[in-house]
Amino acid sequence: MTSTPLPNDLTFPSSPGQRRLWFLHQVNPESVPAYALAARVDLHGELHADDLQHALNLVAARHEALRTGLRQGEEGLLQVVQEGVSVVLQERDLTAADAATRDRELSRLLRHLARRGWDLGTPPLMRAALVRLTPEHAVLGLCVHHAVCDGLSLQILLREIFETYRRLRAGLGPETSEPPLQFADFVVWSAGGDDPDDAWRTRQQELLDHWCTRLAGLPDGIDLPVDRRRPAHQSFEGARLPLALGQEQTDRLRRAAAHHGVSLSSLLLTAYLAVLHCTAGSDDIAVGIPVANRCRPELDPTVGYLVNTCVLRTRFDAPLSLRQLALHVHEDVGVLMQHSDLSFGDLVEALNPPRLLDRNPLFSVMFGFQPDAGRHHDMPGLRAEVADLDTGTSRLDLSLFLFEEPRAGVSGFLEYATALFDEATVERLGRYLRTVLDRIVDSPDATVAGSLLDEAAPWPRAQQPDVLPAPVLERVQDQTRNRPDHPALRDASATLTYRELDERVTAAAARLREAGAGPGERVAVHTSRGIGTVVSMLAVWRTGAVYVPLDPALPAHRRLLITRQSAPAVIVTSPDADDVPQAPEDEGAEPAVLVPVDSLLERAPAAADERVPLLPESPAYLMFTSGSTGEPKAIAVTHANLAYFLDAVTGTTGLGADDTLLALTTHAFDISLLELLAPLTVGGTVDVAPQQALRDGAQLSRLLETRQITVAQATPATWRLLTDTGWRPRPDFTVLCGGEALPADLADLLTTDGGAAWNLYGPTETTVWSCAARLRRGAAVRLGRPLPGTTAVVVDQDMRPAPDGTIGELLIGGPGVAVGYVRRPALTASRFLPDPQGDGGRVYRTGDKARRRADGSLEFLGRVDDQIKIRGNRIEMGEVEEALRTAPGVRDAAVALVGQGSETALGAWLVPGPDVAADAQWAAEVHRHAATRLPGAAVPARFHAVESLPLTPHGKTDRRALLRTGTRLDMPSERIEPRNRTEHEIAALWQKLLGVTEVGATDDFFLLGGHSLLASQMIQQVKDAFGVTVPMSEIFLEPTVAHIARSVSALRGNAEPTAAAASGTGGESDWDFERVTRVPTAPSRLPSPGQAEVSDQ
Repeated sequence: MTSTPLPNDLTFPSSPGQRRLWFLHQVNPESVPAYALAARVDLHGELHADDLQHALNLVAARHEALRTGLRQGEEGLLQVVQEGVSVVLQERDLTAADAATRDRELSRLLRHLARRGWDLGTPPLMRAALVRLTPEHAVLGLCVHHAVCDGLSLQILLREIFETYRRLRAGLGPETSEPPLQFADFVVWSAGGDDPDDAWRTRQQELLDHWCTRLAGLPDGIDLPVDRRRPAHQSFEGARLPLALGQEQTDRLRRAAAHHGVSLSSLLLTAYLAVLHCTAGSDDIAVGIPVANRCRPELDPTVGYLVNTCVLRTRFDAPLSLRQLALHVHEDVGVLMQHSDLSFGDLVEALNPPRLLDRNPLFSVMFGFQPDAGRHHDMPGLRAEVADLDTGTSRLDLSLFLFEEPRAGVSGFLEYATALFDEATVERLGRYLRTVLDRIVDSPDATVAGSLLDEAAPWPRAQQPDVLPAPVLERVQDQTRNRPDHPALRDASATLTYRELDERVTAAAARLREAGAGPGERVAVHTSRGIGTVVSMLAVWRTGAVYVPLDPALPAHRRLLITRQSAPAVIVTSPDADDVPQAPEDEGAEPAVLVPVDSLLERAPAAADERVPLLPESPAYLMFTSGSTGEPKAIAVTHANLAYFLDAVTGTTGLGADDTLLALTTHAFDISLLELLAPLTVGGTVDVAPQQALRDGAQLSRLLETRQITVAQATPATWRLLTDTGWRPRPDFTVLCGGEALPADLADLLTTDGGAAWNLYGPTETTVWSCAARLRRGAAVRLGRPLPGTTAVVVDQDMRPAPDGTIGELLIGGPGVAVGYVRRPALTASRFLPDPQGDGGRVYRTGDKARRRADGSLEFLGRVDDQIKIRGNRIEMGEVEEALRTAPGVRDAAVALVGQGSETALGAWLVPGPDVAADAQWAAEVHRHAATRLPGAAVPARFHAVESLPLTPHGKTDRRALLRTGTRLDMPSERIEPRNRTEHEIAALWQKLLGVTEVGATDDFFLLGGHSLLASQMIQQVKDAFGVTVPMSEIFLEPTVAHIARSVSALRGNAEPTAAAASGTGGESDWDFERVTRVPTAPSRLPSPGQAEVSDQ
């Protein structure tokens, strides 16, 4: 996109905003139509098109920006101002067409005007079209590229065009005065002039310090209530939802604003923030605020891209009323305006946020307010009515643009990304906005969290089953009678039919009774994987005892805690398992009787089948999960809970007698109950996978294919292990996935045309799974709907049902709700609450943040506490931190999640004690200590040393700030040297471009100091060296020498071997720009907080 300069052309430096747009056009061509400003002007009366054409060209001659193109050269991106440039007014006469044809053709012409491509190197970057509808009604469409115009400039243009037209019609001639400043003058001035002085540099540093402090630890984004998954690349396709506040409502808001001592724009922004807070559930929201950036009177009539975008950060650390929020917002906007002259590009470069191709940096929502927006122009015999022209694009996820008309109401629109939102969802957001505005006027002391209370749905009523499902043992016994010779259970060493399984369970129950098992007693099953675990579990229930799973792979310390709490009378052991830690005799506990699992599997003479009646409300098992106090906690689940769950999950997923399920999960994880029991209740087959296959994707893949497996359940980490081998589900295969959040790309890999894939969700406290969602390729991954009989309600902080689309805590009720925590009545009472319906039922507070969608499905959005999940394991951060504090040399500790997807791990930040050498050796010692006390998934994988832990304003550990602090103790591996000629040459280019002495094959371009302008130069240098143009997006998909070298080789049609496989860094992108420091050299005339400009992002 270049043009050939003419002898009379003038060249000037480009502005930071222009460089940003130029760069965006190269990285993502789909962004081109999004950066056009378009207006529709309805002209009523007698119109003279020749005078209108003349007026357009006179205005273009007056403003250099309208005759400017952009040109990339060795000195960087330049503005090139050309003489003799005219704007052609294209005309179309539709006066002879019928009304329907006129409307249809007008819409088509205006849309084409707004969405046509642009050559940024060829001025004018402005186009106009005139469509005559009737002799007395014409429509002028005007479209200007953002590189040379902003929202206020567009108003200036329209005002000058109509004033010039009026003068021409009156025979007065055009305006002869020049504007005080041209846009090129502004660019030079705002960069400190030709030779910036010390005062300018000092002010620039003050601005950088202010914004870096104010935005430190800013979240990467907010969880808006989107309808679809976010595309890998921002599409910029969008739509608008019109909003209009009548004069009466606007006057009420004006009076409320005056009463509270804030501006109308601050009040409108308050309502927008309240809706964002309620629907996104974020306590830390960043909103882009366009600022006119015309801080000198001489700039008032200047046309160009003057607008700057600032970031308004609003925290909801404590409960706020709407009045309090409005006061905070008004004050924060005032502070923002005092520091608004730092360019957005400089800010991005200084903060260096994550580089993501799918969204804007720093903020994904915007608010713009234009006071005194003149929408009408009167000329002799002609009246012009101005409206924004919808370009069908959206630069951000969601933007609210509002315009105040003098002595009238406020109107505008919500602009939204159609790749993310359905129109119905945005309509609901618009309704919520109106609701909050009404509450600001009528109930200003209402809490922000409760501002949408009137929109909430009633509490759902639990559906009680007509007939209680039969207990597990009865259902298995039914299958024994119906298909005695069908394979029921198998592992690598043996297969048992239903008849053989029943015989073994009967005999095993007799042996357990002899050892002391019986009603109310607890029997721990401390066995390795195999059929012995299943036989033991069923035998425990035959005796009336309570099943306590105990994984031999857990650290001895944790197993000791479990046996202390559960106090088993009998422990079933495997010969290949470690000894079972038990409480010392001096603690007063009776030692458990140890029963080898092999003795339970031996063939024995027919034993008496002494079945103990099992009451539905009696505990079936104790399942231990992580506890925040440093000790695991036991959850008691009844036989009725378990029977209900198995009945609901088999009915929902369609598990049947012809299925064979491969059991992959350790029996100490409650989801194993589905694997080990559900097939037996419907006449299917359980196939227990060997231990060695669980971490070998290739072996697991062979098992699935060679053993005729039709169903498997696993966590996302295990499914990733499988798909990484190239395995894909057969059309007749059923995938069950749960335990942690399912990444969208993995969901697509698991979804086949003929098969079924389910995302399952549920806490242990509500019996394994409570919700299920059938996966669809390309669709968003949800929690789905509750299983039959289960109720799920999202509530606010006061336990009131939250409106659809807003975020709250998920409560689960129904027959799956467990008894509670063993010997922890206070904890049980705080988490298991009476059902508000008053039917004697209970609901469980999951601690999960969720959002209920309009279709009744649920969306998971994180935790309200410090509980996390890694590879399906539930982990309390407090327990991990307690274990770390007991390690040698650790004075204090905190943990946080690091990495994404399958690479998610736990990071630890350690405060060393006095005289401790905080090095890698110390970190290894702390790691070994943690491994003796915590499950494997809870042991931190990365360690950092910090002088002190960062705290929030409320004195809690600031986990977001943790990620940006400390010294890494487990240092990364050594640099990988370039391995072929192309890599060597590209590495040499990077060394020169970035000013570094060494560049490895897998080093990150941006971590070495690169930014987007240097990326553009690098792409040009690669083209000069190799004769091929690597797409700009490739440097953001994987910013390594190895990846660029592979791209070059592919474009040249050859591939060079490498000495070792390159490990790329993840697909990220960023819109950062070469720093052009700028601050007014004269005292600023700061606009009021209401003087925000609406056209930029």
